[in-house]
Amino acid sequence: LVILFYTWMRLYEMKKEMEEKAKEKDLIKKQEEENPIKNSQWLHICDLFDSPKQSDWRLAIIESNTMLEKLVSPMLIKGDTTGEKLKNVEPSDFRTAKFAREANYIRNRIAHDGLDFKLDQKEAYRVKGLYQSVFEEFNIL
Repeated sequence: LVILFYTWMRLYEMKKEMEEKAKEKDLIKKQEEENPIKNSQWLHICDLFDSPKQSDWRLAIIESNTMLEKLVSPMLIKGDTTGEKLKNVEPSDFRTAKFAREANYIRNRIAHDGLDFKLDQKEAYRVKGLYQSVFEEFNIL
């Protein structure tokens, strides 16, 4: 009787876990349907980061910054450029502003210094993580 009860409880717990995972998958699918362009753009950027070419990493950072600009531009923050807006943002409204500023700085170095700015794959992945944190805060990913 104890074994039957234990088995029944364990099956019940497993059923609950499966239902939670199904809900989680449905939520992810719904988010992808709501943001198909942004998600497909990020997938393209991730492919560029996974490339063995340094030029692709640079392009990935520039395209990530374009997504960041689209995120920041509608916000009512003082400043003409993305960098200026990120400096003037309220930390309570934008928890990952520090990450966004750092990623934007790297993008500016790439844009202004060109090939003189040394970028290795480790740094590229670190910058990808910065952008990803920002986009996750605003439910873009």
